Amino acid sequence: MDKSVTQGLGQRTLEVPAQGGGKRTLQVTHHTTLMEMGPVRCRIIVATYFLQVHGIWVLHPEDRMVFLVENPGSMYPVECVSVFPWTTNQPPP
Repeated sequence: MDKSVTQGLGQRTLEVPAQGGGKRTLQVTHHTTLMEMGPVRCRIIVATYFLQVHGIWVLHPEDRMVFLVENPGSMYPVECVSVFPWTTNQPPP
């Protein structure tokens, strides 16, 4: 996606299934939720992990994931990211 497209959207509040909070930067990774993870002897794909742990059925496992720039190991299916308009009456994320 062209950077000018996202800049044109202005500030937004994003929610991802991550601990903490505060202001963070999302980046798109080249990995999809079909990526394998976990110990070598019991590897599962990310989509299966999100179903087992979070109860989230990933509808489009072929889509690329996003991650928090401040924590590159924190990859999430893009379907798990909620985007809300940012308003001046709420504190910035």
